Amino acid sequence: ALNIADAAYIHNAGNLEITAVGKLSGIAAGGRVELATTGVLHLAASVNVSSLRMTASGGAITASASIPVGISADAAELVARNGLGSTGAGALDLNVGILSISSTETGSAYINLYRDTEITAIAMDGPGNLYLRSENSALTVSGVISLANGTVTGSIRGEFDITGEILSSGTIRLVAEQIY
Repeated sequence: ALNIADAAYIHNAGNLEITAVGKLSGIAAGGRVELATTGVLHLAASVNVSSLRMTASGGAITASASIPVGISADAAELVARNGLGSTGAGALDLNVGILSISSTETGSAYINLYRDTEITAIAMDGPGNLYLRSENSALTVSGVISLANGTVTGSIRGEFDITGEILSSGTIRLVAEQIY
């Protein structure tokens, strides 16, 4: 594993894959980690950090179905050109306290949340849908979720608190145990 005591900045031209080598895998850090690439950023091993910024300026952020939780962080900002995750087992599995997402071109976002999470912003500027699932955890939308050309589908198994806004050019479908 790549173990980092403080901050780390990894910038790459082309595709970047976080993978396992033998018994060592992923990235663990106590400080802020920035992962940036001009292509696809693919997680084949977990990332466990305090604060994370992932940028795939020329592609998508994807994850292998074989890793149980792809990203664990107190705060995460995910920026991709062509969406995040993929349908079914390819969804991004997140254990994140504060979350911000941006997709600048065509592409949908498939997000599974496994911790009480506050969404401060989701901006999807091109065609694409948002599929959001929260498993036995509370979800708070404190900022704006905005889709320029797509639909929002959410399944929240826990409390759902909206103090921000959800804007979409298409249908907004949210199912929750409790909505505040």
